[in-house]
Amino acid sequence: MAPGIFVKVLHRDEKTGVVTALCRMVPGSRYANHRHTNTEELLVLEGSCYCGGRLLRKGDYHRAEPNSYHFDTRTDEGSLMLLKTTMHNDMLE
Repeated sequence: MAPGIFVKVLHRDEKTGVVTALCRMVPGSRYANHRHTNTEELLVLEGSCYCGGRLLRKGDYHRAEPNSYHFDTRTDEGSLMLLKTTMHNDMLE
């Protein structure tokens, strides 16, 4: 996905393209600015991250609607997240 970001797909719905995955971001990593083509749900399991500029900590949930934009997706301390999303975002960088 990007340097310092690792994804383990737990389930992929071949019909819809929706995946459930664990995502680990190492300290200091960031994900490029992007537009969501479908709904994304995220639950922080460990650490913290900025998602769309909002600080999320362990136990926090975030939902991004289709056609929403995420700028400033990064982590300072590292994080482990559970994601339900598609792997087809429109990258802006």
